[in-house]
Amino acid sequence: MSTIRRDPVDTRGHLHELDLPFPERVSPDADRARRRSLGWMRDRALLSERDLAAYDVLRLDQLAARAYPFATGASLDLMTDWMGWYFVFDDQFDSPLGRDPARVAEIAAATVEVMDGGPRSGPPDPLKDAFRELWERSVVGMSPGWRQRHRASWTRFIGGYAGEAADRDAPGPPAPARYMAVRRATIGTDSCFDLVERLTGLEVPAEVRRSARLTRMADLSSEVVALTNDLASLGKELASGEFHNIVPVLQSATGCTAEEAAAEAVRMVAVRVAEFRTLAAGIPELCHEYRLTDEDEEAVRTLVRCMEDWMRATRDWSLLTGRYSEAGVREAERPRPWARIYRALW
Repeated sequence: MSTIRRDPVDTRGHLHELDLPFPERVSPDADRARRRSLGWMRDRALLSERDLAAYDVLRLDQLAARAYPFATGASLDLMTDWMGWYFVFDDQFDSPLGRDPARVAEIAAATVEVMDGGPRSGPPDPLKDAFRELWERSVVGMSPGWRQRHRASWTRFIGGYAGEAADRDAPGPPAPARYMAVRRATIGTDSCFDLVERLTGLEVPAEVRRSARLTRMADLSSEVVALTNDLASLGKELASGEFHNIVPVLQSATGCTAEEAAAEAVRMVAVRVAEFRTLAAGIPELCHEYRLTDEDEEAVRTLVRCMEDWMRATRDWSLLTGRYSEAGVREAERPRPWARIYRALW
C-alpha cells in the first residue's frame, strides 16, 4: 500500500486559479459582529483572554459575512458564533485525539446527544455547552421537519470526524473517492445551507429539498468548499502532521507531484462548478415541476444563492485569513491554545 507523501509546497497560489463566477458580497455588519463574537467566545470559555488576539487573526467574521452577506444584527451574530464554535471544535482533532477513532466516536455521540434536549450532565464542557446554546438559538421558530433535517446535517458533520480518525489510523491513505465522501461530511456545509432558511424565515419544502437536483447541487458546492479549503490549508496541515487533504491523497493514489495534485484539485473544482451551474439553470423547471408558490420559489432561490455565496466566500476568506498564512503555518507546528478544551472527554 502506498504511503502519504508530504512534499513541502505552498498551494495557496492555486486559489487564484479557481474559476468561481459568483459575485463577491459582504455583509455591512461584519465589524460589529467581529467585536461582539470575540466577547461571546471568551464568555463561553472557548477562548481565554490571552487567546483573543491569536483567534482574531482568523477573521471568522469575514467568513460569516461573506457566506451570509444579507445577514445583519442577531442573524450575523448567530453565524459568526457558529463559525467560532466550528473552528475551535475542528482544532481539537489536530492532535493525537484525531487519530483515536474510538475516542472521537465517543465525543461525536456525546455532542449529538445535545440536540435531543436532555438535561445537562457531567462536568462543565465549554464546547458542548456552547453547542447547546447555538442549537437552541438556531432551531427557534423552525418547523419540526426542518429541525429533523438540521439535526441530521449536524450528525453527519460530527460523525465524519470518526471517519477521518479511522483514515488516519489506517496503515495507508484513503482512496480519493473515500476521502471525498468523508470530507463532504466534515466540511460541515450541510448545516450551513440549512441555516440560511433560519436566517430568512423561508423554509424549502421538504420534498423539494430532497429532490435529486438540490441534493446534487448541495453535494457539488460542499465539495468545492472542501477542495478550496484543502488548497488553502495544506501547509498548515502538513506542519501539524495531518494528511487528510486532497493533495497528498492524490499524490499517494497516482504518484504525481504536489503541484500536479494541486492542479488536479483546481480541475476538480472547475468540473463541479460547471455541473452546479448547469443544474442551477434548471431551477425554474424544478419550481414548475413542484408547483411552488412564490414564497417557496424564493426559498429555493435563496438556498441556491447561499451555495454560491459559500463557494465564493471560502476562497476569498482563505486569501485574507491568518489561519493559512506563513505565520499560521508556523503556529500549526504546535497545538493552538484553544485546541484542548474538550476536557470532559479527554
